[in-house]
Amino acid sequence: MQKATHGTPTESEEDVVADRSTEDPLPPEKHHTIQMPAGDAGPKPTESEEDVVADRTEDDPLRPKKMP
Repeated sequence: MQKATHGTPTESEEDVVADRSTEDPLPPEKHHTIQMPAGDAGPKPTESEEDVVADRTEDDPLRPKKMP
């Protein structure tokens, strides 16, 4: 772990160092696996990702349909 050259590192700086570290602070017996059904195992898009998809689609659910 890198030490700051001056002063005490902030909590954010410590978090960044911990995130970049390859050391695992938890012992193996403390790791837990969350069991999920197969259908829900894939990651769901975030709200921002859903917004991007909605912005790029030609279909606007709020726009009235054109009558032929």
